Amino acid sequence: MDSRPLLRSIVHVSSIVALVLVAGCGPGYNKVNGTVSYKGKNLTMGTITFYSGDGKTKSFTTIGSNGFYELIDPPLGKVRVGIAVKPPPSVKLIPGKDKDKEGIKPKAIIGDTPSTPVEPVLIPVEYADPGKSGLTAELSSGSNAHNIDLVEKGTPPSDDTKKQGKKK
Repeated sequence: MDSRPLLRSIVHVSSIVALVLVAGCGPGYNKVNGTVSYKGKNLTMGTITFYSGDGKTKSFTTIGSNGFYELIDPPLGKVRVGIAVKPPPSVKLIPGKDKDKEGIKPKAIIGDTPSTPVEPVLIPVEYADPGKSGLTAELSSGSNAHNIDLVEKGTPPSDDTKKQGKKK
């Protein structure tokens, strides 16, 4: 039995599968990223949530210690935004009692590295509720940049969407 036709078929199918996989790995996904600050100071922690216009879909991501966030596959169109910051719980150590097996006191790790202490930048709680935050964005397919500078409630929030365009 000649196995060449079978081998040719396997190579042909494998080539098609490889092309489909390579095409699927391109920049065909949607994302939004930017920084979040409060009164000009970058947030050091928190979450940012994007809610679809109809409120049925939401996606969220964390805010890093430098205020940066990035979300893959957010809802598209006009979206409402909620931002929440919850300070970490305080850690109290009892001298002489809070030690691990080797006799070393545990360290609380907050932020990017153990040596990077992070103080939370607290924001008004109204920003967590997309119905009260007043924050919106217009997200389109591809890459979207959306920086947000939160202000004291009662002052209109400022975002730099006018300065930023869609990146492809």
